[in-house]
Amino acid sequence: MAKEPFLDLASLDIENEALSPETVGLYLPQRYEFQLVGRVFHLDLEKGLIAAYTDFNPEDWWAKGHFPGHPLVPGVLLTEAAAQVATLLWKELIPVEHRNKLIGFGGLDKVRFRGQVKPPERVIFLAKLGRLGTRVSQFPTQALIGNRIVFEGTILGVSL
Repeated sequence: MAKEPFLDLASLDIENEALSPETVGLYLPQRYEFQLVGRVFHLDLEKGLIAAYTDFNPEDWWAKGHFPGHPLVPGVLLTEAAAQVATLLWKELIPVEHRNKLIGFGGLDKVRFRGQVKPPERVIFLAKLGRLGTRVSQFPTQALIGNRIVFEGTILGVSL
């Protein structure tokens, strides 16, 4: 997979709101603790790229037990957050008449965890279009702390 981030984060405004919280809520069925997208701050439909962040905190529901005295963000949550960001890109790229469809995991390829994520930490999630379809789509994804890639993998999404 990539050794460099898909986007030059220094050129982006992390305070920008590329998708409103209301739109994120419409596109993602996850709620409460499982809605893992804090803010979408970059969306480039021509290039098929999206950037969002999530703030992980020591008070989060998983932190007390993973691991006691040494909280570490579970890899499954990094994967889930990346999938949610990819879902937002998919919803923006597919024809409007298909946006009411749900997309779920169809598979994961080339997943690598390249660093620990210890709260409190802001993690940037990037997704880019690999292959787009209304039934099956593919998105290379990355998670970064600063410019350091801590997770990467290709997410296969299928319409449910």
